[in-house]
Amino acid sequence: MMKTLLLPPGLQIVLLILALILWGRYRMLSWTFVLIAVGSLYLLSVRPVADRLVGWLEMQQPTLDTRVFQQQASPEAIVVLGSGINGYTPDYDMLPQPSALLFQRLRYAARIADQTGLPILVSGGAANGINESAVMSRVLLEDFGVTTRWQENQSMTTMDNGRLSKAVLSQSNISNIILVTHALHMPRAAKVFRHQGFKVVTAPTAYLRTVQKYDWRDCLPMAAELRKSQLALHEMAGLLWYRIRYEI
Repeated sequence: MMKTLLLPPGLQIVLLILALILWGRYRMLSWTFVLIAVGSLYLLSVRPVADRLVGWLEMQQPTLDTRVFQQQASPEAIVVLGSGINGYTPDYDMLPQPSALLFQRLRYAARIADQTGLPILVSGGAANGINESAVMSRVLLEDFGVTTRWQENQSMTTMDNGRLSKAVLSQSNISNIILVTHALHMPRAAKVFRHQGFKVVTAPTAYLRTVQKYDWRDCLPMAAELRKSQLALHEMAGLLWYRIRYEI
């Protein structure tokens, strides 16, 4: 609830409500809230601003470099982090499916597994009665022909992903991993897994930043760009919170 109100467009709605409440006695303050709400909503909804926000996060960790496979301390497993399940799927006879973003992670993990022959751990807990790791494992097998060796099915946060994956992989004496998540999430995820003692080779995927020259149409507000900004601000807040809460 609080997270929703601190991110766009929830924050802008809160500011507009405050402006309405204060309008009678504090007209100037009310106008200030209105201008901040409208101005920030516009800026966060245009492509140049959204790209700058997501780009700052997506460029922090390197893409997968296949040369790591020839190094002495080469990775021993692939860890794929969950990112949501679609439960309402009449087109699949109501069989739960991965979200679009999670499917991108699974597809990339399958590609890496094909290149390296490394075993896969999927990490994701249960929400709304649907076990994410079980769905991930099924889709990897059915859609990509890749068998999952481990399922970590209790995590609900990125910190859980790291802590509980450590508990699973330590039983096989595995500490060197390739970590798969979307590029926007990788800075926080990599910090968490390194904090747990893993040697991490990052494999970011599903980049949201666009590579193009901007024109006047990119100054028009779009819901898709607002969503990108929302995701970026969520990750920035997460990085700050993890630094405060877990000192990482």
